[in-house]
Amino acid sequence: MDIADIATSEYVAVDADERLGKVRSLFERENPKGIIVTEDDDYAGVITQKQLVQSHVEDRTKARAMMRSAPRVGRTDDIREVARVLVEGGTKVAPVFEADRLWGIVTEDDIFRAVLEHLDALVVDQIYTKDVVTVTEDTTVGQA
Repeated sequence: MDIADIATSEYVAVDADERLGKVRSLFERENPKGIIVTEDDDYAGVITQKQLVQSHVEDRTKARAMMRSAPRVGRTDDIREVARVLVEGGTKVAPVFEADRLWGIVTEDDIFRAVLEHLDALVVDQIYTKDVVTVTEDTTVGQA
């Protein structure tokens, strides 16, 4: 399944020079998983609600100070690959590109809903891994 089947071209965006006070109000009003930050109408980054809440940054600070890069995905990328990229990137939202132009976004919730519909079609052989990492209670994070 391609991401185009579940991604949306409707998303909340702000300019990189927008104040975080407005970004906070957008999260309260729109309740998005993340807000796309643009610079000169081009994709620049993403701000997540969790990141904003944990930051303690003043409302007059510009959005560019909080934005971070999120993994870019293409409209025709496979849903499994995109899910892996989101997990590895530690983000709940990814910008979806068509060619080099921002087309929309996909969220972890979008992927979860799509996967739930098709769980009965999966077999263990398609999703298991042979590279299992095991740790003991004495293993440090650095060793893991």
